[in-house]
Formats: sequence, C-alpha cells, structure tokens
Amino acid sequence: MVVRRTEDREQLTLEFGSSGPTLDEVKALRTLQSDYRSRPVGEVLASLRGKSSLFLGTFESREARSLKKRCAEVGLQVTAIGARWVSLNLINRLSSTFLLIEDDREIGEVAEEAIRRGVPVEESTT
Repeated sequence: MVVRRTEDREQLTLEFGSSGPTLDEVKALRTLQSDYRSRPVGEVLASLRGKSSLFLGTFESREARSLKKRCAEVGLQVTAIGARWVSLNLINRLSSTFLLIEDDREIGEVAEEAIRRGVPVEESTT
C-alpha cells in the first residue's frame, strides 16, 4: 500500500527595516532562538546588519501558530507563507514491513510506479 501523507506547514520569516534589526529586535530575537541567545548581542546585531528579514524555518501549523504568537508578544513582525508537504511511503500491511528509501525523489518515483501498477493508496492528513 502507498501511504500519501499531507501536512499543512508554514514558512516563517521575521521582517526588519531595510538596514536590519534594531537592538530591541535583536534582544527580542534572543528570547525566542537559543542559537542567538548564546551569542553576545553585539555579535548577533553585526551578523544581521543590513538584512531586512530572517527566515526562521518551516513549521507544522500548530507550532507555527505558537511561534507567531510569541513573536507578537515580544514585538517582532513575522510573515507566514502556507506550504503543503506531501510524503509518500510504501507499507506492506500483511507482513508489517515498511520500505525505507531516504531519497525524496526516488521514493516519489517508486510510489508513483506502484500507484500506476494498481497498488492502493491510503490518504493521511495531519
């Protein structure tokens, strides 16, 4: 069986002015991101100077909502772009085995060939 799992995710980006974040924005960022918290404020400020935005990553919807709320609470402006993530897996339910292919392109090709040959598809969403 081919299991097609679909997840709604969000890509989050912090938005700053054209010259980069202010000192207050860097301080706020440090409360949210541990990798910035461990570095001196001046170093973080220098590394982000001139950058009008900072990509935070792609998050599952619930996690994205929480992070957006925390950003708003500390005064950071965040933009979100919705993204749909689809994964394909092959499972033999009779033998309880799972075909592990770590290359996304290759598993997609194998799954599409299985579908073409009539292997049933189970839809899963989160």
